[in-house]
Amino acid sequence: GHPLLPSSANDFRELINLNNIASSCALVNEDNFGFVKLVSPQGASPINIDSLISTNHPCLFAPPQFRLELLGAQALTFWASTDEMRTKSTSDYKLSMAPEVLSKRFCDSRNEFINAVNYATIDTSIPTIDNPHDLDEVKNMLGQHSFSEEKSDNLIQHLLCTFGE
Repeated sequence: GHPLLPSSANDFRELINLNNIASSCALVNEDNFGFVKLVSPQGASPINIDSLISTNHPCLFAPPQFRLELLGAQALTFWASTDEMRTKSTSDYKLSMAPEVLSKRFCDSRNEFINAVNYATIDTSIPTIDNPHDLDEVKNMLGQHSFSEEKSDNLIQHLLCTFGE
């Protein structure tokens, strides 16, 4: 038979990390659409782009290719962490490499998305009469962030395409 659990605690942690990333990418989850939520008086809340943006939901910044790689990493990690690697010494492979790379890419994508949303957000609480800066001064203040108008346009286009799927 094939074991259902990884043979070491470290391998189990890596698999749990991958599973956590994968479950965070799901639009429909137990917290929002589980049995308890569906039978409660307020019921399940609808999914809309405003709530997804306000929670920085991963479905908006994790592209399909990343999700495919994540699925492959989950399968490979599960396979390698059980008895399939029993004939190899632990120095021959590093099981944590794929989870580390995917976790870093996931965090980088999330941070890039959050920055893009912040750049595209207009603060309506600031009266325009109180804002004496012209466009060139604002660009100079943002200097190190290398912000361009394309970034906010790409964000809006990306959100419309992703949410419209």
